[in-house]
Amino acid sequence: MPRFLTLFSSLLLAAACGAASSAVAGTVKTKIDVFDLIRDGRTEIHLGPAKDLNDPPSEIFRMRDGALHISGRGYGYLATKQSFGDYHLVVEFKWGPNTWGKRKTRARDNGILYHITGPHGALGKTWPACFEANIIQGGMGTFWC
Repeated sequence: MPRFLTLFSSLLLAAACGAASSAVAGTVKTKIDVFDLIRDGRTEIHLGPAKDLNDPPSEIFRMRDGALHISGRGYGYLATKQSFGDYHLVVEFKWGPNTWGKRKTRARDNGILYHITGPHGALGKTWPACFEANIIQGGMGTFWC
């Protein structure tokens, strides 16, 4: 079964993620909080070979004040180690003030990668084969596969 959730860092994003919210809690058998997966070490960080940016992983993905803060100073993603299926994903996000590197003068860009198959770096030496719900200024919800 493919991996459940991946947040990737190509720009600044402060994300609050969960597999369910109170609005859908009645339809969810088991709630999985992505923050618990991060705190318990059940996620892994994959960074690409982009040469314009690459801070240490601990500086790119940080839990702070009950939210996941993604600096955007590196190209990569945070993935669950465990596979999940038949899920309802709820994501809240807020943009940070800056963009970096080659995107410094461009729209903020991020996304949710899901149903990952195959190895890290299969696409462009950074991304896995997967689907993406794009989170980009001016193109929210664009679907990529």
